[in-house]
Amino acid sequence: MDNEGMTIGAFEYAANSQVIGFSSGFEARMPVRLVVPDQPQPGYKTFLEYDYLGGKIGVTSVSVLRDNLGTEEVTSELLRGVRIAEHTRDNLERIVTRFGKQALPNDSEILTQASIGAKDPRTLALIETLYKFAELTHQRPAKFIQEKMQLPPATAGRWIKASKQKLNWG
Repeated sequence: MDNEGMTIGAFEYAANSQVIGFSSGFEARMPVRLVVPDQPQPGYKTFLEYDYLGGKIGVTSVSVLRDNLGTEEVTSELLRGVRIAEHTRDNLERIVTRFGKQALPNDSEILTQASIGAKDPRTLALIETLYKFAELTHQRPAKFIQEKMQLPPATAGRWIKASKQKLNWG
């Protein structure tokens, strides 16, 4: 885990992986495997494989291996400790691009735009981007926007509605 509580892993690409274009200009090299050390506990590694499934990036395989420091067998209880949604949230932003650039602005840029408010068309465009990214990566869009922009739930809902109406999407 890094200093912000995120679980960061390393990506490995299969020999047959290729860049796949998604809606709204998003793209990523698929299939890809995420290797997360010391998860679900020290002495183990979690492997999550992702591929393009039905219009979204989805998990196709999950495995846990004991490394040479692990002292226990891999049990069903240990497997229940694999936080698939958390690993997906914390890592997929690093491999998905949009129009050849980083898919999302960094957190401070997102917060700066959020502080300007939903009357600014750039905020509405950012909301559309965040929403579509969340859909692509199997996250709850309203919750994703709420967390990224540090908004109360009702405000996130109003801003999403305003973005859809004014920018004619969704």
